[in-house]
Amino acid sequence: MASHVSVDLTKVARVRSVTFNEPNLLTCFANDYGHEHWVEKALEFHADPGDTAVLISSSGRSPNIVNGAIVARERGLHVVTFSGFDEDNPLRQLGELNFWVRSRVYNVVEMTHHIWLLAAIDKLVRENGEGA
Repeated sequence: MASHVSVDLTKVARVRSVTFNEPNLLTCFANDYGHEHWVEKALEFHADPGDTAVLISSSGRSPNIVNGAIVARERGLHVVTFSGFDEDNPLRQLGELNFWVRSRVYNVVEMTHHIWLLAAIDKLVRENGEGA
């Protein structure tokens, strides 16, 4: 989902976007820094102040994503979160803009996130007068 959205942000909406799903980055950072810290380390290496970090966790409790949100805020990034399950999940407490799905079913949460993310790209395209 993150890869699809990242490519569409760049190609369709003309917004510079990267995603951290490169297997070598994931395994190297998880091995070197611990699974719960790999996202924050990726953000430290790749993000600049003022960038926006879009963080997705169905439960909103994934330690790697929650720690990434904390570091993103500390580094001056804008934080947008996508979560589900419990209304008071930790990730939802960390974003400037939070999208939450009232469901505990993974597929419902994930597919809703996907629809919302692609709708956001469509909105950016309309606002910027761009087309695919």
